[in-house]
Amino acid sequence: MQSLVTARTQELTHSQQRFKDFARTVGDWFWEIDTDYNFSYISASHIANHLIDNDNIMAFFDGHEDFKQKFRLQLQQNRSFEDLEWQLVIDGKEQWLSFSGTPYYNKRGLLLGYRGTAKNISVRKKRLCDLQQARQQAESANKAKSQFIAMMSHEIRTPLNAVLGLMDLLSSSGLENEQQQWLGQMEQSAHLLLTIINDILDLSRIESGSFELFNSNINFSDSITLVKNQLQPEANKKNILLQCDIDKSIPEYIFADKNRIIQIMFNLIGNAIKFTNIGSVKIVARKIGNNIEVSVLDTGIGIADDALENLFNPFHQADGSITRKYGGTGLGLTISQLLIKKMKGTIAIKSELGVGSCFTVTFPIHPAEVKIDNPTERKQIKLTQSLNILLVEDSPTNQLVARLMLERRGHQVTITNHSQEQY
Repeated sequence: MQSLVTARTQELTHSQQRFKDFARTVGDWFWEIDTDYNFSYISASHIANHLIDNDNIMAFFDGHEDFKQKFRLQLQQNRSFEDLEWQLVIDGKEQWLSFSGTPYYNKRGLLLGYRGTAKNISVRKKRLCDLQQARQQAESANKAKSQFIAMMSHEIRTPLNAVLGLMDLLSSSGLENEQQQWLGQMEQSAHLLLTIINDILDLSRIESGSFELFNSNINFSDSITLVKNQLQPEANKKNILLQCDIDKSIPEYIFADKNRIIQIMFNLIGNAIKFTNIGSVKIVARKIGNNIEVSVLDTGIGIADDALENLFNPFHQADGSITRKYGGTGLGLTISQLLIKKMKGTIAIKSELGVGSCFTVTFPIHPAEVKIDNPTERKQIKLTQSLNILLVEDSPTNQLVARLMLERRGHQVTITNHSQEQY
């Protein structure tokens, strides 16, 4: 019997030592209290460099009455709790402790007290705080970048519009054929530059959160047909077939942003034509449930599998040679995806290198809000008389362009730089 008692005592001693070693390793502080909140066990007399020299656990929280009340309420509920966080300052340094606990009972179910742990989570809290600050700084930097790009794009677009206006006026001034060709190339390049600037401006506005949709009652089928007709000459130049199949089940009118839907379709259909040299481009629109699904299928160069995951990233092309051969900034798909997301829609792609691609866009159907008048029944009023027009514009170049355009139409123009100026 004595040998058995000795053996069991040694096992208990080893078990206690093992428990203490584990406790020191995990860095937790273990506590046990009775129903009066007096300590019956403490694994260490210090926690977070703070000495525990009281018999009652509640005295440990003196000076922090709010947390003491929270801790007492958790115990009084007689159920387990986790990660009750306590902030305190020790020797001028901020410390965070996290308490977890559970009640324990005797064999008859009588409550004997509570057991739990306390963790020093100061390092984790500081890391989370640093991550939050880094995220806020990154978001602020991104917002500042987007605002700067939007401002610069606007400043560049203003004089470029004047250049395009002067080119238009110059083209009708009786130039020779060769000069007309030079001017045509200049105008084409200027329009391309304006398109790039508009894309950058759209992207920066969306990223900065200053972008809004302007919904109205629109004829969805007419919007698709308009894009198809606009891009038909491009398809004809490349001798490829451009087809459009619109299901009659699509509602005639829906409530959406017409300009943005047209912009999305221009990007998708325009890309399909750009990257197709032989074969066809087909637009298929149909009603699926409460959505309109538009697919743009082409027999173009296709996209490799490893390039698909980066396809919607801004300023990214599937192949570096794409930009040199076909032009563009790689913003069209990015902007289209952001616009579709803004409309609560989706976009998906299937592609095979050397075979072709299929982009599928889903738009939710929002019914038209009011009865739509037939546009053909509206009376067209033609303006034939000369008007006296007040032009308010602060750019001298834009003043010149606008005045010349209006005067060519027989109007009398008065120019002022701003609303406070006398005229």
